[in-house]
Amino acid sequence: MRLAESMENFITSYGLPFHDFQELLKSTAAVIAGSSALALYLEQEGINPGFIPNDMDIFVRRPCPCDQCNPLVQFVRKHSFKKTDKFDCNVIAAENARAYYSSMGDIRNVVSYMNDDGKEVQVISLSSEGHIKDYIIDHFDLSMCATWWDGDGFYTVDSESTKRKIMYRMTKPSDLDYVETKIQARIEKYLMRGFRFDNDGVDTDMEEVDYSKISVYDMMTLEDIPLTVFLLISHSNIVLKVREQYYGFDRKTLVDYMLGKRVFVSDWVEIFETPYRQYISSANMNLVKSDVFRIYKLCDESSVPFRGGMVSIYDVKAFTIKMWIDAGIRV
Repeated sequence: MRLAESMENFITSYGLPFHDFQELLKSTAAVIAGSSALALYLEQEGINPGFIPNDMDIFVRRPCPCDQCNPLVQFVRKHSFKKTDKFDCNVIAAENARAYYSSMGDIRNVVSYMNDDGKEVQVISLSSEGHIKDYIIDHFDLSMCATWWDGDGFYTVDSESTKRKIMYRMTKPSDLDYVETKIQARIEKYLMRGFRFDNDGVDTDMEEVDYSKISVYDMMTLEDIPLTVFLLISHSNIVLKVREQYYGFDRKTLVDYMLGKRVFVSDWVEIFETPYRQYISSANMNLVKSDVFRIYKLCDESSVPFRGGMVSIYDVKAFTIKMWIDAGIRV
């Protein structure tokens, strides 16, 4: 693929004239950065990024960040993009998004525009001083996302690690719980896209596993689906592993079902039944309720007296996606 062909195809897929956009990007000293630049950089290098970019983040330094004064905003509006209420409608979501962007520092304004095809462009206005390259290096949270295109070519803060699909944290942990939760979710998303996490930026020689060969039986659609796809569809999607089979559930649906199947094996000990008639303790039920974990393994079966007979109780091992991959997946 010739230089920047991947970016040209990406820009035109948004209904934007490539050469006009390219010249505007250069004249405003703006860059496309983040996940879209990362995916297209890897594609240019002949590496499968593991995902298709679904939005475009444009970073620009402007004396005034308002819509009327920003030529990039005016450009996308000219080509049928309309402002969304992404940062206005849902108060909690808007506040969380602002908290995340505020944690990155130096951001004066973020505005989202979308066209009728559902293509989203976010214009992130920084203060008017300094080079955007320095901002990306100093403020981006994950190494591989510190990748950008300035209208002439691609750049990335750590090309060797990025091309090997290794990522690491570039910022210190935040004091804001939401920001840390957001970053951990981003790490998990990229793990599922085939990246490896190492906080020292050094290859850990972890055994590579073809995630696409692991299927989940989706209990909502009653069909097999790649586990990576299932977990990326929604953060509320969780997986129960029973022996060698993976079952996919919506967390709330599963929790509501199991709460409805609560029984007492004594006056003070309660257990909960899965749709496949395995029972777990109340302590393990709390793990299933927690949105910290996404993958659960039922193991170490034991029997307890129940209604004149015996019933099997399973222990639960709970994993974030990162914990699961670090454990070698075959847990």
